[in-house]
Amino acid sequence: MKVLKKYKQIIMVLLYGIFYIGCFAYLEQGRGGMVYHVIHTRLDDMIPFCEFFIIPYLLWFFYVGVAVFYVTCIRKEGFRKFALSLVFGTLVFILISAIYPNMQDLRPEVFERDNIFVQMVRMLYKTDTPTNVLPSLHVYMSIITNMAICDETAFKKNKVICWISQVICILIVLSTMFLKQHSVIDVCMGIIMAYMVYDWFYKPAETMDKVWTEKWNSSHIE
Repeated sequence: MKVLKKYKQIIMVLLYGIFYIGCFAYLEQGRGGMVYHVIHTRLDDMIPFCEFFIIPYLLWFFYVGVAVFYVTCIRKEGFRKFALSLVFGTLVFILISAIYPNMQDLRPEVFERDNIFVQMVRMLYKTDTPTNVLPSLHVYMSIITNMAICDETAFKKNKVICWISQVICILIVLSTMFLKQHSVIDVCMGIIMAYMVYDWFYKPAETMDKVWTEKWNSSHIE
């Protein structure tokens, strides 16, 4: 029990990670006779393919992974808000994918150039199917991660880290469209979800922090 209590946050993250990966793998396999709804807008056709965005797109795994590790294992202060935000977003994604099977048809059939970045994109296309794209978890989790970093006590006064995080977040969001991994609709849905979650989990927490700070200061003045 002592071990479980000491490492409960890590255990919770691992257990939920296993649950989510299992659900995602099941959805990716598809079901017999399934009809996918294609997500496509005119704006998608206006955005050119740019293979160089593979760098920020893959940076997402490091960006989110480091934030999860830091909040879960080191600081732990913002764990509750961060964990609730990620769980909410992934559960909504699973629910939408199960009820409304969707896909995109944006990927180029022929590449105009051939370089190491194009080869990396080809590998990405092979490992990642164009199904279950609404909303974009790449976008949603990037924004939530940026919120967690800028909300973290250790970084609030360090504007450089916050600015770097915001730049990385913006590049990752753009990469989903320039690599033709997501439609503009997927991206907008991810952004809307992220800011809804901010209003639910982060703003109330900020208000409570201010209330407790004021109470603490007033009690010491008295």
